[in-house]
Amino acid sequence: MNVYLTARETYAMLSSQSTPTGGSIRSDMKGLDIFANSIFDSGGGGGLAYFNDEVYLIPGTGTNGPFTIPHEIGHIVAWRAMDWWKAPYDFSAYSRGGDTSLSWSEFSDEYERPAFWEGFAHSVGGLWMWRTTAEPIAEPGTGCASTSPRPGIPCGTAACISLEGPSGGCAAANNRGHRRAMCVARAFWDIYDNPPGDEDQLPTRDLGSVVDVFRRYPRNCLPWLYNGCRDEGDFDDNNWKDYVRNHRDRFPDDATRITGIQFLNDLQGGNDG
Repeated sequence: MNVYLTARETYAMLSSQSTPTGGSIRSDMKGLDIFANSIFDSGGGGGLAYFNDEVYLIPGTGTNGPFTIPHEIGHIVAWRAMDWWKAPYDFSAYSRGGDTSLSWSEFSDEYERPAFWEGFAHSVGGLWMWRTTAEPIAEPGTGCASTSPRPGIPCGTAACISLEGPSGGCAAANNRGHRRAMCVARAFWDIYDNPPGDEDQLPTRDLGSVVDVFRRYPRNCLPWLYNGCRDEGDFDDNNWKDYVRNHRDRFPDDATRITGIQFLNDLQGGNDG
């Protein structure tokens, strides 16, 4: 029941977003099956969304880790917006630097492709949990209670990682944000949010705007000739820099602000070729 209710709340959130070119996000989510009591190797997580029509959750996720549900649905939003029938990477993408865990965490240094897409999925989870007009929590957070109006990502049983930067592993001096899912999640949250005194000054975009950008990525192009193509194949492609390039093409007036968001979240580095 908890899985159903959380998925329903997530779908309601998707319905509240602006309508991108090609139709609403909600209408693009038809035919998704969510398996609530699956036994599988999730790479250390509680969910898996490898194919674009299936989400698998380990038993107890609806009660013990409900944030996983909108996170995995966020992957489905992305795969369908990009016209992918499955995820553009597998667990081997979490092996950067000889890592043998085949898993990731909010601030682990990963290849840019999985860091980007896990960060995007985290931002969708954030939209399920929080109002975009909410004030940011102070760091370090002490919890992500559902009664709090302050946006953060649950991490463990008590910790709460703020969706607002730049501290906590996303300071510009680190030059690591392009490899960290949480820094990408914070950048997307900056695109969505509009709290009082919003530092990124981008109040007119939401998840529908981002999906619109995804749907407009160039398809079936020669990736070595066109930077920003959907079909680039390296684990450090399909990254934040590719998103920025396509966002600027779709929303030219956002160019200065999206660059500001990039620097706010330590995303100025990374592969841009």
